[in-house]
Amino acid sequence: MVRLILSIVSLIFLSWIIGSNIGNTAPFNLFGRVYENVSVVVIALLSFVLGIIYSFGYFVYGKIRRAGAEKLRRKKDELKEKERMLKGKLKKGSPQKDEAPPSADSPL
Repeated sequence: MVRLILSIVSLIFLSWIIGSNIGNTAPFNLFGRVYENVSVVVIALLSFVLGIIYSFGYFVYGKIRRAGAEKLRRKKDELKEKERMLKGKLKKGSPQKDEAPPSADSPL
């Protein structure tokens, strides 16, 4: 209920700010080209939308980078596990230091 009331109050406040600035205009410079008599509300909304788009792109880039790092970490862990398994197999297959290797005279 509190969130609903705060949302309504915020929308009323935002509407009041937009309504009071709807007649104000300002020059707008975009990459060296100057646009005259652009509404302040349009400039503010454009800035807001471009900020959201930039933030979303930054968020997606971070997710992709973290996913790649996680994939690399899992691959390293898998390789370390395979290495441990292979070392264990080599130790089991080779004769122990206490055991003498079979002699050439033995039947088997």
